[in-house]
Amino acid sequence: MDDAVYVYALMDHLGVVRYVGQTTQPAMRLTSHINNHDGLNAGWISAIRSEGKRPHMHILATVDRASVSTVEKEYIRRYLAEGASLTNKQYVPVEGPERKPHGFAVRASLVRRMRRVAAQEDRKM
Repeated sequence: MDDAVYVYALMDHLGVVRYVGQTTQPAMRLTSHINNHDGLNAGWISAIRSEGKRPHMHILATVDRASVSTVEKEYIRRYLAEGASLTNKQYVPVEGPERKPHGFAVRASLVRRMRRVAAQEDRKM
């Protein structure tokens, strides 16, 4: 597939899925995650790197560009329904000039809400 796009899970050193994303160049994207010091993944990646560990990337699917966003969202929904605590920004409040930094209580509330939505969607299928 010439226009292949990979949907991947970014995991900590224990194999816990922390992020689901898409890329055309997995090795470069993993390096980008590791070297990004101010993104939503920076905190946990920095913490495990300080222990001499690294995050890992697992390819979940290889798809064409037309369907990659749909497939990525499906994996995000599945992981949230299974209880994963993802850092994907569409599910995490982002700090900004008019927003206060989010705390664990706000994030936990958001994760619970996303799990309820995912469970409702599963019941509809």
